[in-house]
Amino acid sequence: MRVAFRLAAFSAAVLAGSAAWAAGGGTDAIVRLLNSRSSGSPQRYAAAAAIVAEEAAGGAPLQQFLIAVISRDRDAPRAAKLTEEVRSRYLENSKGRIAALAKEKNNALAWYLLALEANDRDMLERAASLGNVQALNALGTMKLMQVIDRGTGSAEDEAAMKEGFECFSRAAESGDANALNSLGLCRQNGYGCEKDEARAFECFKKAAAMKHPEATNNLGRFYREGIVVEKDLAEAARCFEKSASMGELWGQLNYATALMFGEGLPKNERRAVELLESIAKRGNAEAMDFLSKCYSQGLGGLEPDPGKAAVWMVRARAARGDANAVKWLKVNGESGK
Repeated sequence: MRVAFRLAAFSAAVLAGSAAWAAGGGTDAIVRLLNSRSSGSPQRYAAAAAIVAEEAAGGAPLQQFLIAVISRDRDAPRAAKLTEEVRSRYLENSKGRIAALAKEKNNALAWYLLALEANDRDMLERAASLGNVQALNALGTMKLMQVIDRGTGSAEDEAAMKEGFECFSRAAESGDANALNSLGLCRQNGYGCEKDEARAFECFKKAAAMKHPEATNNLGRFYREGIVVEKDLAEAARCFEKSASMGELWGQLNYATALMFGEGLPKNERRAVELLESIAKRGNAEAMDFLSKCYSQGLGGLEPDPGKAAVWMVRARAARGDANAVKWLKVNGESGK
């Protein structure tokens, strides 16, 4: 079972107070940009980034700051990729106004924006203390991931888990879909709270109703495995298809699996293989393992090919950080030749 926490995005309510900064009525696009940046939908992220980038080019300071900040993300959409010259100019035009708003008005959104640009935890905690939804989600993620990575089970770690859970709980009170999804993962796994799969299901259901890609996939897992609800492969497949259509990587993987084996929908092995290849190109090790199995056993209409099966297996190991696998690929090339 996959457990993941993303740095979730602003809610519309938080951004509403910043409409004056958004030239041309672009606040809605900014909300979409920040929400999709963390919810697992590359298509929505790219579409919103294109609108905000256009407004930034027209001189809108908030849009300029946001585009400048996300331009260095490894997975930033093409529209958000900036030259260093443009990025510097955007920050020079906008950062002073945002810093003044933070320091003179103690504005939570401004503190979060500065924290995001400077990667400053003190600013992040200040924004969270003022109730900024994005900051609460980011802080909750940081606290939980640090503990999950350490895995010591100490009293200090337990306290950090509870603090992370409380951050998501506060953010979820505003109806933020990213927070609801993270809260669901906490309740499902007992992170900082008592394990409660029924309440986790409700969190995922609420977030999925808001078309949250990851929550929709998580909801599908509950139906597929019969967790607190009657097992329903058809409903699971519908959830996976919805999540996949929004570009969510794990939703696509689960949908590909359903297509491959006809779980809740008619088999379509060719489409399953196409999805697996697409997901594997995005660096997903599980999809690589699946492709290795397909070539090994001749699944999905593929001819058995031990050589290709071995290469995909090595790629999967490299994607997980296996140094020997990485070295082998460097020596032999991605094709394994």
